[in-house]
Amino acid sequence: MKIGFLTSSTGWGGLERNLLRYASWLEECGHEAVVFAVDGAPVARSAERFEAFERQPRYFAGPAAKRLAKRLRGLQVEVLWVRDPRDLAFAGMAAKRARIPLIFQQGMQFSKAKHTPWHARRFGRVARWVAPAHWLAEQALRMTPLRPDQVSTIPLALDDPWFTAPHDADARTRWNWPAEARIVGLFGRFDPLKGQAELLHALAQTPGVHGWFIGESTVNEGRSYEAELTALADDLGLSNRVRFSPPTEDLRTAYDAIDAFALCSASETFGMVTLEALARGCFVIGTRSGGTPELLQDQPGTALYDPGDPAALAAHLRNLTPHRYRRDLAPHTKSQALASWNRLLAELVS
Repeated sequence: MKIGFLTSSTGWGGLERNLLRYASWLEECGHEAVVFAVDGAPVARSAERFEAFERQPRYFAGPAAKRLAKRLRGLQVEVLWVRDPRDLAFAGMAAKRARIPLIFQQGMQFSKAKHTPWHARRFGRVARWVAPAHWLAEQALRMTPLRPDQVSTIPLALDDPWFTAPHDADARTRWNWPAEARIVGLFGRFDPLKGQAELLHALAQTPGVHGWFIGESTVNEGRSYEAELTALADDLGLSNRVRFSPPTEDLRTAYDAIDAFALCSASETFGMVTLEALARGCFVIGTRSGGTPELLQDQPGTALYDPGDPAALAAHLRNLTPHRYRRDLAPHTKSQALASWNRLLAELVS
């Protein structure tokens, strides 16, 4: 089956990386993937095969959708797959003209209901809306015109190496951390809503605990939030206990080097970093909001606190002890996710 993966994003975050991850995985299953991306965007540079298109406005992209539909037919694409909400209208019109099913893989929660006649047309073009968690599927049905037969739940997944046994001592040597240090990590984009400042304030209340931040400021945002965080760490007297590192492709060993992972977002739809930390056996502290409670539910070695409460976060950090937790994460394995996706694709095309 030939699957078109489309994104107009010019960023390089979890949404874009996951799109390419699934394109690669489905090719391993025998499908053929072609990525439609904006020329010069990180996605285009990283894709095995891509077709360039001009970034379109979120709405009123009818002529461009007509041109895309012609290309989809010419390439004999059988399914179109998108993840970014800004692409939903454009991709929906193109898929309808090309007479192929449209898959929307949800990555964000809804901030408000969408029940206008315009929304009915836009969401009506979706053959299958795939949510990564049950609460998101329920929210989609409640806040949009989507019907139950249009909505499925398939958890996001990690590649097999994430589930191998961690090597703590080797990891600390790799990252030059003292063997006896107590370390809490927060990995991902530097952004006020991600809660890095909240973790810094919690660390100021927990002497002896080190903080490790891996990431970078949002691309093209026009300011460096990392510089603000560094200044805050200095103001709080944390310079000797806090480290800021750039993004790395070796995140597995970074998780292996820490004792706990803190997900401090005000509201995280589905934190891939949280799933990664669970897979590596870290103690995981998350905010009681968004999809984090569902992800941590019934998993050993986890704790929740209310976002915006660094004192509650600090209370969890004071009890850190070196330990690795074994967890049942079968629904998030590559094999189970691909089995679900292959069943869905076969159903849509048939």
